[in-house]
Amino acid sequence: MSAIVTCPNCGKKNRVPAAASGYPRCGVCKSAVPWIVDAGDADFAEVVEKAPQVVLVDLWATWCGPCRMVSPALEKVATERAGKLKLVKVDVDAAPETARKFSVQAVPTLLILNQGNVLSRQSGAAPPGVLLRWADEALQKKADSAGAARRDMSTRTSRSSARSVPGHPGHVRTAWRPARPGCTCGCAAPAGRSGAATPPRCGTPARMRSRRGTPSCGRWSWGRTGAGATWTKRTYE
Repeated sequence: MSAIVTCPNCGKKNRVPAAASGYPRCGVCKSAVPWIVDAGDADFAEVVEKAPQVVLVDLWATWCGPCRMVSPALEKVATERAGKLKLVKVDVDAAPETARKFSVQAVPTLLILNQGNVLSRQSGAAPPGVLLRWADEALQKKADSAGAARRDMSTRTSRSSARSVPGHPGHVRTAWRPARPGCTCGCAAPAGRSGAATPPRCGTPARMRSRRGTPSCGRWSWGRTGAGATWTKRTYE
């Protein structure tokens, strides 16, 4: 199914699909247009749960007076947050399975979902300003969650990169022991399989990099000496 919406920027009417991978833009001015569609039991998963955007679900009924009152306010929220928020209207009488799934006991019931997960929920009508702040809080919650996920992934990637060179201080399997007298960093490692010593702790595992195929970090480099391949401290320090 599709719906006809008006571009708030140029007034052009646009047909928007019920489900898509991106978000709709005006065919004339290319601005983001409000995404307002209907859904039922048959297509709820495709239209709502698989949507890449945050979805505001309006669970309403045709006989409900407050539902008709809050509908313009929700459309205003969808217009104000075009490109970030999708508004999906679900008639609970025509979609009883969806109503049971979310334990709807009163209408209107408003849900904000992100890939099927409920970010926020409220029942009853509210003015546009209140609904807009409520939607912004849910959008911020999603942004904070996405930011935390990216930071966690970045940390894991950095640790994985540092641990990819056996014997580097970032390697989790390194067994450290007290250093010989005079060690500047206070620790050293047992001999490796080739007899070469693994590096002391330098405190910079996240800066691991490779130059000409040689593993190195900010303070230590892997090279060959008279005693064989070892970790040596950089001379410019």
